Amino acid sequence: MSRREIGEISLANLPRNIPRYHRDGLIMEKPTVVYSRAKVALRNEAKRKRRHTGIGKQRGTANACLPMKAIWMRRTRVFRRLLRKMRDAKEINNHIYHTLYMLAKGKHF
Repeated sequence: MSRREIGEISLANLPRNIPRYHRDGLIMEKPTVVYSRAKVALRNEAKRKRRHTGIGKQRGTANACLPMKAIWMRRTRVFRRLLRKMRDAKEINNHIYHTLYMLAKGKHF
């Protein structure tokens, strides 16, 4: 490359020079890059099978991963269902039912 060509290349930022440099082969158009999603699909399929989801992969707090409120709601609903079933089957009376219901509500179990 001669000194003149190097000087011309530095002027490629002028819009009128770009088509000429493109014709001369000094400026080339880069091919569009295609990002394959195949690996992502494989990883998501594995994650559906609970792979790659261990304790070392967690980014949030324990409460963010599985909220304490959700755990409390599940546990409370299970206890309430059990108490209802026992009351309906006459295994416990209404007074014991109410006492146990309040204890379950207060995280006694």
